[in-house]
Amino acid sequence: TAPGDTAPRIVAIETGHALADSFRQTSVVANDLLTGTLKQTRQDIIAVNVLAEELVKINASLMSSGKSGNANNAMLDSRDRVIDEISKFVEITTDLDSRGAATVRIGNSGNGPVFVSNESASPISVAETFDGIQYSLSSGGKDAPTSQINNGALKGYSDAFTLIKKTITDIDEMAFAFTQQVNEQHRQGLDL
Repeated sequence: TAPGDTAPRIVAIETGHALADSFRQTSVVANDLLTGTLKQTRQDIIAVNVLAEELVKINASLMSSGKSGNANNAMLDSRDRVIDEISKFVEITTDLDSRGAATVRIGNSGNGPVFVSNESASPISVAETFDGIQYSLSSGGKDAPTSQINNGALKGYSDAFTLIKKTITDIDEMAFAFTQQVNEQHRQGLDL
């Protein structure tokens, strides 16, 4: 076709608009996914913190049952059920005292930060960082960031959030590079 023909130019312009719309739509979907992941993370953190408070109540009952260690089986079963539910959200290690009260630590090392200890819990919180999300445990009014969340649903959300954020960056970089190359090609083109 001749350089002055308008039909190919119109097709090229429309194809460019369609591609730009695709970049925009992909970016919108990825950002919605990022927002949804953070929202689900916060909902699960509320759930795991409620479970921690429930464990605190069970621990208090177990400790008030006396030094004899004669806690009833239903209470011990409840404790075990709550610990099992917590472990779905975050990997934990558990130590039981002579009365059956549980101390729960974050992570699998047994040396992680204390999440539940006898009659107190350190609630988990989450904050968005420049490249992902950061979990913290709150104790004594201070938030202490932790990197001990290595398994469970919360780790999955962290990994997903980081991957989505990287994907958004990759999409932005690809769109920028494509735009730069198209503009460079236009600068080398013919004027009418």
